[in-house]
Amino acid sequence: MRFGDRIFGERVQEIVEALGATLDATIDLIDWGDRRHHFVTRNGRWLSTRDVGNDVAGTCAVRVAINDRWTLRIFRKGRLHHDVEAIATWGARLLGDHLPRKESREPSLPPTHGGGGTSGSAELGIPLAWLRKTQN
Repeated sequence: MRFGDRIFGERVQEIVEALGATLDATIDLIDWGDRRHHFVTRNGRWLSTRDVGNDVAGTCAVRVAINDRWTLRIFRKGRLHHDVEAIATWGARLLGDHLPRKESREPSLPPTHGGGGTSGSAELGIPLAWLRKTQN
C-alpha cells in the first residue's frame, strides 16, 4: 500500500474528485496492467493497493470500463445515486483521454474483471428522464 499526493495528472484528479462529490461515493481507478487499485482520499491524496478483491458486503458498486486497461469503480454503503450508471459512463469517457491504454505486451484481462451487470439504459441510449417516468 502506498500514499501519494498526485499519482495522476491534474485533470484526472479533478474528474475523480468531482465524481466522488457529486455521487457522495468512493471512486476507485483499477489498473489491470499492474493489478492495482487507486483511491482518492477526502483530502485529495491517493491510496494505491495491489489488493484487487471483490466488492465489500453491504456496498453498492458500479464498474465501467475506461479503456482496455482501466476500470472506473464507484461504490458506497447503501444506495447509489439514481443516475450513477450514466454519470459513471460519462466520467469514464472523460478519464479515457487521460489514462494510458494497454501496452501490447501486457496480458489480456477483462476491463470489468467479470462481475457487475449491464450498464442498462446508458448502454441502450434510452433517455434517462423517460426511463424514470416509466419506472415511477
